[in-house]
Parts: sequence; structure tokens; C-alpha cells
Amino acid sequence: MDDGITKEDFDELKKLIIKLTGKPKVQPQYLRLEQAPDYVSITAKTFKKWRDAGLVPTSVIGGVTVVNKDDLDALMLKYRVGNV
Repeated sequence: MDDGITKEDFDELKKLIIKLTGKPKVQPQYLRLEQAPDYVSITAKTFKKWRDAGLVPTSVIGGVTVVNKDDLDALMLKYRVGNV
């Protein structure tokens, strides 16, 4: 007797989880400029200071300025204090 989970078992479990919790939501990789401060829990004023200091790279797509979440995550890790 094999105690391992089969692909069929996994697929059935996945269907059940989705049924109970709803479809998984796809999170956008990019944030509009006004969303970015909330993502890192700072004020818009502080975020503007970070941008002005060149700490946060942005992209302009069709006139909309966006920030990559990975860049914000990397910035937060770079300046983390203490051990985890």
C-alpha cells in the first residue's frame, strides 16, 4: 500500500480548497504610484522622499507611473535591522 498522495488526490483537494475559499486571486506585480506607500506601510510623503532620493525605481507605462513590488521588497530587505 502506497501512502503517498496521487495527482488525482492533489487535484481533488485543490478543487475542494478553491470551492471552500473561492478562486485564488492573482496579485498584480506592479502597483500604481498611489498604491505603493500602503504596500510598505508608509505615508505618501515619506514615499515621495524615497523616490526623490532615488531609492525607488519607477516605470511609466501609457502615462501611468508604476512601481514593481519586487523593488519595494528588495528595498525593505536592504534596510532591515536585526536578525530574523
